[in-house]
Amino acid sequence: MHGSHYTVPMYGYEPPERVRPGGCRETLLLIRVAFEVLLPIVAAGLAALGYVALTFWLFTVHVLYGLVPIALAGVGVWLISRRDQRLHREKEEEARWGD
Repeated sequence: MHGSHYTVPMYGYEPPERVRPGGCRETLLLIRVAFEVLLPIVAAGLAALGYVALTFWLFTVHVLYGLVPIALAGVGVWLISRRDQRLHREKEEEARWGD
């Protein structure tokens, strides 16, 4: 029976189903999901480059103007650190009351 395509049934075994090739909808869905994931990252990078370019341009106008975006970035970092310290303090107090 060399040319025969007879297969012996195996109990408890189901052959894998054929995978249907993806269509345009699936491809567009994958593209949309990829853009939704990557767009905020790319936008943040472009915003940072724009901020740096603005800072350099303001330095060419006047030195004091160039210090404004640097000061704003410093205030932002300071506010974030204060918020982080406050959250850390609240978590420590929560842990103490939990004992």
